Amino acid sequence: MTFKLPKVDAAALDLQQQQQQQQQQVEHLPLCLLYKPLAFSFAYAVSADAAGAAEDAAAAAADGAAADADSAAATDEQQLQQQQQQQQQQQQFCFVADPTGIEEAILPGKVVVCLSEQGEIHLLQKTSGPPLSPHDLKQILDAAQESLPQAFAVLRKALATHQQKLQQIKRLNARSRYLEAPLELQLPPAHALPLPASAAAAAAAADLAGLPIAAGVDVNAVPPSAHLQQQQQQQQHTTPYTAAAATAATATTAAAAAAATPSAAPGAANPTGVAADAAVEAAAANDAAGLHMASVQQQQQQQQQQQQQQEQQPNLQQLQQQQQQQQKQQYLQQQQQQQQDEDEDDSFASTATARMKRGKKNRL
Repeated sequence: MTFKLPKVDAAALDLQQQQQQQQQQVEHLPLCLLYKPLAFSFAYAVSADAAGAAEDAAAAAADGAAADADSAAATDEQQLQQQQQQQQQQQQFCFVADPTGIEEAILPGKVVVCLSEQGEIHLLQKTSGPPLSPHDLKQILDAAQESLPQAFAVLRKALATHQQKLQQIKRLNARSRYLEAPLELQLPPAHALPLPASAAAAAAAADLAGLPIAAGVDVNAVPPSAHLQQQQQQQQHTTPYTAAAATAATATTAAAAAAATPSAAPGAANPTGVAADAAVEAAAANDAAGLHMASVQQQQQQQQQQQQQQEQQPNLQQLQQQQQQQQKQQYLQQQQQQQQDEDEDDSFASTATARMKRGKKNRL
């Protein structure tokens, strides 16, 4: 029940009228129901009583006409009787409003009336049936006009429900974005993270039950992993104390490796044992490096906290000194104001006494 206005070039209009016209071209306008006609259908037929009365009157008229055919008075009476019969037949119709398909098939007469909301007649059509008098047509029009408000009320109610449904759809579309669950990003588990190059090679060798993969590979040509680069950068920024601790840790690992070499000689023939030992040594080295890095980070954090505390102490002392100086200055300013007030009072009193003495002398 909506439409769009066509695009029209309007150069002679004012700016305000042109803006209104552009808005109307974009927006959907509701159809006007003021001049929209509605069709009302009626079906009718002659009643049984009226048909019987008409037949009796026709038979009586025929008998009277045969008996008094020679007289002129008989002709006048016959004409009057025929007019009365027609009026009775026309006035006695059975009308059905809004007939069904079965009623339209049974009843011989059909009439269609199209009216606007203001009661204006747009169409009056009689398709079949016996003739109707103006009085009968007036009855049909009155019945259609009485049912006009009810029919248009049904139309307006349907439009209102349609608009409410559209508003509900808009609200649901606006709320649907908040009803959906938000996306959650989770980190992969620890065992799925990338391992260092040496540990990965040892683990792969242990899985394959063969020689290590790094046996025939030039280690210097392989780029170091990101984890090893971070360790090297942190070791460069460490203090001499941490460097000494690192050297001690490496010495302990070297001693452990030297102690493990004699015991590993008998099992050199077994490649699986060699791979397992290499994996254990790599894991131990990684654990030692992780512990060392954790201790280094803790020491750095402690040093930073101590430096911050040391920097905050002189700042607090300076603030206290500034507050004391401000208090002293305020006290001095108050004293100066009091002295000025006292001096002004003394000068006023001295001038007043001098004037009084002069007045006494003048009087004397």
